[in-house]
Amino acid sequence: MAKRSKTACDKTVFRDMRIALGLTVGTCADILGVTPRTLVNWENETDSRYPHPTACRALSWMIDGFRPPQFKTRSNIGRKPKGHANGE
Repeated sequence: MAKRSKTACDKTVFRDMRIALGLTVGTCADILGVTPRTLVNWENETDSRYPHPTACRALSWMIDGFRPPQFKTRSNIGRKPKGHANGE
């Protein structure tokens, strides 16, 4: 059985944050750098694995307004992220 980190968020809280952000499992997994299967395991109440603390923190930052380049909104679709080649 996997040990739960004291800083990891609850499975339900993690899923609720992902849904509030309008992210699919695939898009959220891409942003966090994990496989969709890992994300499903984190959200599955019957699985012993909990969301990684860093993933919880990243979704929390996104709830607070941070948007990584992979986060697609109508205003940034097709635009290159700032700080990347030709993305000034």
